[in-house]
Amino acid sequence: ANGWSHVTQMIVGGTSHAIPVAAGEPLLGCWQRLIFIELDEPKERTLLWHVFGH
Repeated sequence: ANGWSHVTQMIVGGTSHAIPVAAGEPLLGCWQRLIFIELDEPKERTLLWHVFGH
């Protein structure tokens, strides 16, 4: 349907990432940020979190 959006998503990155968390905060580097970008038409999405640890 929207080829440009699909190609852009492949270049930008996948849909799964592991982000370490300590004391309830993501452990990101100085210039790292969590950004959610919509590359296709607006529609309902599901965000799924898996939490691992002790």
